[in-house]
Amino acid sequence: MQLRELVQEVKNLIGLFPHLRDSFDRDELPLSFIIRRDAGPVTRARAGQRPRQRKMSTAARKAISDRMRQYWAARRKAIAKV
Repeated sequence: MQLRELVQEVKNLIGLFPHLRDSFDRDELPLSFIIRRDAGPVTRARAGQRPRQRKMSTAARKAISDRMRQYWAARRKAIAKV
């Protein structure tokens, strides 16, 4: 979402100040900027995807669940003493 807003903001600024588009010398730009700039637009398929998440096994989920159950039981017991 933010990337789209930034791209729209850049388009608006270039529309208001078209002389800024060509106000720099390509030879003065850092190579990493030129490579990223010439990489092309982000495709819709990539833009809509969330970053990959590691899959958690059922056993790992159960272990976490058991630990959290013990944690909250201890918290409730400590609060009951007060």
